[in-house]
Amino acid sequence: MKLLFLGSSEFSVPFLESLYCSYHDVVMVVTSTDAPQGRGKKVLPNPVKKKAAELGIRVLEANSIGKRELAFIKGEEFQAAVIVSCGIILPQSFLDIFPHKCINVHPSLLPLHRGPAPITEAIKKGDDVTGVSIMEVTLKLDSGPIFTQVKLRINPLDNRQSLKKKLIKLGCPLLEATLSMIEQENLTPFEQDESKATYTKRFETQDLKIDWAKKSSHVLNMIRAYSPSPGCFTFLKGKRIKLIEAALADSKYKDQTPGSVVSIDDKRGILVSCGQDTGLIIKVLKPENKRAMNFKDFLNGYDLMPGERFE
Repeated sequence: MKLLFLGSSEFSVPFLESLYCSYHDVVMVVTSTDAPQGRGKKVLPNPVKKKAAELGIRVLEANSIGKRELAFIKGEEFQAAVIVSCGIILPQSFLDIFPHKCINVHPSLLPLHRGPAPITEAIKKGDDVTGVSIMEVTLKLDSGPIFTQVKLRINPLDNRQSLKKKLIKLGCPLLEATLSMIEQENLTPFEQDESKATYTKRFETQDLKIDWAKKSSHVLNMIRAYSPSPGCFTFLKGKRIKLIEAALADSKYKDQTPGSVVSIDDKRGILVSCGQDTGLIIKVLKPENKRAMNFKDFLNGYDLMPGERFE
C-alpha cells in the first residue's frame, strides 16, 4: 500500500523503519516542526524527522492539519495513513482522504488506557497484562474500531523503558500484518466497549514526587512507571534525588515514620519505610545534576544514617 506515516517521538521510529523495510511503500512522513530541546533549548528536529532523512523519505512538517496540508496530501493519492505517537489533532476532512482508513498503533489493550501515557499508566496501576491495539482513527480519542490486538504479560521488573521496547517488538510485525489484511480486505474490525474505557493524561512535575505515606507497592510502581526518565523524585537533606530502581522489602515495619531510613544492607540497598507498615529497598538513585548510581556509590558521597528521612 502507498502510505502516509505520521509520528513524532522515539516510539514512532521503529514502526517507521519496519514499514520502510516491508513491501508497503512509505511515500511521505508528517511530523511536528523543529522545537527547542534539552537543557540548552537548541532548536532540533524530532527523532522521526531525523530517521526519515536517513531513509530518504519526504517530510511534511506541521503542528496541525489545515487547508494547505490537506490539499497537499490529497494530491498524493495515498491508500492509507499510519499514525504512531503523532500528537497532531486530525480533522474529519483528513480522515476521509484515505480509502483504507487512518490506522493508529496504541500500546494498550483498548479501551483501557486511552490517551497519551498508556505504558506509564499500566505500570502505575499495577496491571499484570498490557498489549498493542491497531485501530481505526476516529474523531473521539482512541475510540475507533479495533482491527487487531495482542496481549503481553508485564514482568514485575519492567519499567517504562523496558516495557516500551517489548511493546515495540510486538507491535511492529502486528502493524505490518494488519496492513496486509486490510489491503486484502480480509479483516473486520470490532467496536470497543465504551463501558470499560479508561483515560490517561500527561504527567506534571508534581505527579513525580514520591508520597512515602503510600504503600510500598504503590511507590514501587510509581518508580517503575517513570524510570529511567523523567524519574520520580524525593528530597534528602533538602536535595532532590531521583529514584531509578527499587524492590519491595519482605518484612513489616511498625512504628516507623514513612520515608525513614530503617537500615542499610550492603548487599540489597537502602531500606526505607512506607505507609501501612511496608518497606522499600532503594537500589539505584540519581542525585540532582549527577549520573544515576547504585546505592553503594551513592552512600560514598552521602553520609546517610538509619533514622534519617526521605521527604
